[in-house]
Formats: sequence, structure tokens, C-alpha cells
Amino acid sequence: MDFLGQKHCVMVRRKATIAILSILPVLAAGCIPLSVSDDWKEQRRDVIDRQMAEASSPISLNYFAFLKENNPGLEEDIVCNCLSTTTLPFLLTGQLDMPCMLVPTFSLEYGTMFCNGEKVVSGESEIYCSFNQDALIRIEGTAGKNEYHFLSFVPYSGLPVIEIVYGRNNADGPLKDWTDAVMSVHGMGSCPDVRDSIRIDNLQFMESSPKRSFRMETRDEMPLLGMDRSSSWCFLANYGDRTQLRNSVAFEIGRLAGGLEWTPSSEYANVVVNGQYQGVYQIAEQISVGDRRLDIAGGYILKLDSRYDEVWRFHPRMTRWNVNIVSPTGDDCSYEKLLYVKSYWEDMESCLANADYESLCSVMDMESFIDYGLVQSLTASENLSKQKSVFCYKKRDGKLYAGPLWDFEQPSFSNDSFQLFTGFLWYGYMSADAGFQADVKRRWNILKPAVEAEIYGYIDSLACIISSAVTNGDRIWNTDEDMEFDASVSHLKAFIKRRIEWMDNEIKALTPGTAL
Repeated sequence: MDFLGQKHCVMVRRKATIAILSILPVLAAGCIPLSVSDDWKEQRRDVIDRQMAEASSPISLNYFAFLKENNPGLEEDIVCNCLSTTTLPFLLTGQLDMPCMLVPTFSLEYGTMFCNGEKVVSGESEIYCSFNQDALIRIEGTAGKNEYHFLSFVPYSGLPVIEIVYGRNNADGPLKDWTDAVMSVHGMGSCPDVRDSIRIDNLQFMESSPKRSFRMETRDEMPLLGMDRSSSWCFLANYGDRTQLRNSVAFEIGRLAGGLEWTPSSEYANVVVNGQYQGVYQIAEQISVGDRRLDIAGGYILKLDSRYDEVWRFHPRMTRWNVNIVSPTGDDCSYEKLLYVKSYWEDMESCLANADYESLCSVMDMESFIDYGLVQSLTASENLSKQKSVFCYKKRDGKLYAGPLWDFEQPSFSNDSFQLFTGFLWYGYMSADAGFQADVKRRWNILKPAVEAEIYGYIDSLACIISSAVTNGDRIWNTDEDMEFDASVSHLKAFIKRRIEWMDNEIKALTPGTAL
């Protein structure tokens, strides 16, 4: 029996027909992925530790392919350059029912290949593999030295595939700090192929999630997956969102509102990290200052959040809210800049305390703040009530604006009884004002018909694009969901419809002098 035992038992048989496969090139030394199930992670780490301790030099496996002549179902030879990686990912280019039998053709610098204790003969033996368990091969070298490789299969879904490889220095666990890596984008016909040096970093607030979100910075600005050129991106796991659509839908509602100057764009892709398939991710533009992001040179991006962890931050005198300065950061910020933006904020709070709506309109862009609140209410997001990922920004020599929208994975789109935004943060101070209520009704009368006309078709279109990838990801993460994907999408649309009806009644009932 091989090192991992029964869980990764791999049967060796003789030739059989297999389906079309192609290989995803490997770029660097392999190690564990960003996150996998605990037992699988531990066993994979054991193999890596053993690989590093036992492997002879040079690495034995110097050729690996699936040849048409040995596989009647294969349309072309598939060759892999796999000289230095523990996990070898194979990207399927069409639908394939697995488990299936694969016939490898390979050459070794030295040694003999085994699976499950049985010798593998190049061009003759078959290896039994599946999506759920990576096949493990062992190359027995001289003097008791062994080399191990996992064969990982990336199911086809039509989405682009992003492969990220980072080095052995992170073999002890998930990413902690910014780490150098290499990225290859395989566009699958929907966008250009790209390769670049990158840095990646786990998002701290997602450390407890099995499937983690992370940030990425590219060496050069690029139009990743067809989005505007930039060098900073967020890979959103959406692990707590059965539909994988909540962030996208909230962003789209924000765009339909019209009063928010910039909302992040995003696209979906299958992600492979160090050879291990991680499922579908939503790749989003990171909130930052730039002519293709928030075009506020010399301004400030601020975030109200339960995490009070930015280097530059302050508690306003009246509300004591956690206000983090997201941009500028580091040496680009200063104590003088901190005092300036804190003073501006406290002047705004003085207007709140006096319930002076006219003065508030001179320091706050009320159209953006109302649209921001309407989106939070329509999605039943708890961001405002919990002061979580609430962004706003101040233009240089200009007003304070609400947005951009962010973080609608959970909880959102689920609580029918969640109250209107007018009770939280800034809004609670002005909800009884006649001018504010009139502006809320005016903005709602613009947003409501736009959402009713556009959002359901948008959801259906996006669900069609990612449906197969979500199903494949469920297999990887052993997701035990009470609701199938299609049913969860229908539930999302039904919730929005109910929420629109409820908000329409609530907003129509707004009465000057009465706060909600």
C-alpha cells in the first residue's frame, strides 16, 4: 500500500478508452493549496514533507503525456512539462464523466513508477482517477529515495482558468503575508492568455473559512479577464454564498442606482493553486485610487468596520465609530492628513447632531449616500447595522461620498424582516427630516423600475455561466447544502421581488417628523 493508504487508493489496470484531456503547465515547485479539508491538507503536507526529505536530485520525472496512440478516445497528444512540481494539474477541455481510466506515457531519469504498490508501465498501465481524490504516484529511486506526484484534474466548465504557483517556503500552511508567486491565465477562448509575476496575500477576515479569499498584485498592470487594466485584484471565495452571486448582484444594483460614482467590476474563473483545483472564484477589482478605479487623486478612502486595524485611523469625538483610512497609506499619509480628515468628519457629525439636513448636503454627497443606503436595504445586508465594510471617500477639496459597495457574501439576501437603512449610522440622524425623506423617495423611484427591469435577467445570465463551475466546486469542497444551485438562484430572485414590494410600502409611508 502506498504512503497515503486506503483513502488515496489508486488502481492500476490495462488500457481502456479515455476522454479528451489537456494539461495545465506547471511553473514552479509545488506545495499545499491555499486551503483544503483538514485531513486532506494534513496528508498532502505529509507527502510534501516526505518528498522534500527523500527526493533525489535531479527530479526523476522528466516527461509525462497522454498519447492518442494509447488512448483511442483522445483527439491529440497531450504533453506535460512537469519537472519540478509535486501536484500535476490536468485541465479538461470538455465534459468528462469521472472516475475514469488514464493511460500515461512517461520517461524517468531513474527509478520505477508505482501506484498503490503496483508498478506502472509507460504506455500500458492505466491509473484510476477521479475529481474527488487526486491520484498519487510514487517514483522509487535509489538508496530508498522516493519522489511523489499528485495527478489533479480540473473539470471543464467553460470559465477561464487561473493557475497560481508559489514556492515551498509556504509548505507549512496557508498564506500569512504577501508571497511571491507566478500566475498563468488560460482564457479558454473567452479572454487572452496571460502570464505574470505576482504577489498574493490572504484576506485576514476570511482566515476561518475553509475556502479563503485572497488579494493579488501583478507586476504589470493588465486587463485581467477583460476588466480595466490594473495591478490589484481580490479573489473572492464566496464560500458562505450558495449562489456565488450575491456580491455580483449587489454590485449590479449599485450600478443601476446611478448615484454611486464607481462600483467594482468582477468576473468568474476556476482557480488552481499549486496544482490543486480550488473551485470557482469571483475576481473583483480591488477598491483603490486610480483613473480606472476611484478617480480621487489627493483624496481619502475611508472604511467603517468592526476591525479597527489600519495604521492611520481615528475615533470621531461624537459617534466614536471605527474610521479606518484605507488610502493614502504608509508614508503617503501623515499626522497632518489624519487631523484634516478627522476634523472634516467631526464637522459633518456636528451637522448630524443638529439635524441640519441643508448643511449636511454641503459636506456630504447626499445622492450617493441615499443610493448606497437603498442598495444595502434592498439586499438586506447587515453591513450598516454591524458597521462592516462600509466605505466612503472624500475628494480633494470636495465632499464626502458614499461607497464603493463591498462584501455582500453573507449575511445578505436572506432576512425578510431586516429594517430599512434609515435607522443606521448617518441615516438615523436625518431619517425624520422632510428634505431627506423627499430625496429618498425620489431616488427610490429611479432605482425600483431599473431593478425590476434588469436584475432578474442579469441573475439568470450569470447563473447560466457559472452553474457548471459551482457544481464542480461542490465536489471539491464536499459541500453539504440544503438547497441545489438552481433552487438557490430562484430563492434569490424571489427574495428580491419580496424585498422590493416591502421597501416600496415602507418608503411610501415615510412621514416628515417621524423617524423609522
